[in-house]
Amino acid sequence: FKNSRDRHMEHCHKTGKFRNIVCTKCNHYKSDRKPTKNNTGERYISKIKHKKYTQGFCFEIKITRNDKKLLQKQRKTIEDAIEVRDKFLEEHPEIFT
Repeated sequence: FKNSRDRHMEHCHKTGKFRNIVCTKCNHYKSDRKPTKNNTGERYISKIKHKKYTQGFCFEIKITRNDKKLLQKQRKTIEDAIEVRDKFLEEHPEIFT
């Protein structure tokens, strides 16, 4: 462990049963880990609260691989978010094969 905050109680997300204490990195690699909340129906895009925008929310595009952020952007409309996501996926096909 890097420090005392790097410890996590690793458990089964289906049953809640405790399995072990692991580091952050190992905890993220577990296969039953809950996916990031997606409330738009669009892959990699979530609607989040944000005071910067007049409507009080925005759409966040978040794409990660192996705990590394590849893309994280916020857009005012779902259409803009989809356009940014699709352009990124088109420009980086090797990441998603």
